[in-house]
Amino acid sequence: MKISREKSAELAKLYQFELSEDELRELDLDCEQLTEGMKRLSEVNTDNIEPMVFPFEDETFYLREGDLIDQLSQEEVLANSPLTKDSYFVVSKVVD
Repeated sequence: MKISREKSAELAKLYQFELSEDELRELDLDCEQLTEGMKRLSEVNTDNIEPMVFPFEDETFYLREGDLIDQLSQEEVLANSPLTKDSYFVVSKVVD
């Protein structure tokens, strides 16, 4: 399935990206390569292969032991903030 230039431009506008023609052309190529890769993956024979939830035998394999080191109290951290309310940081609104 090829994604048209118009669809790429529509998606860019939807996600509020400003893309030049060169960037749209590059996006088209990337999408085409991704689609081809997915097509090749769908051709792989997965009969008699059990589905996996985790790619490791132990789902926490990649986690390390947590060692507590010097910690700041909540009060110490909040003391560095210019504005707090009810034990939280107050920040400017980012999204309308």
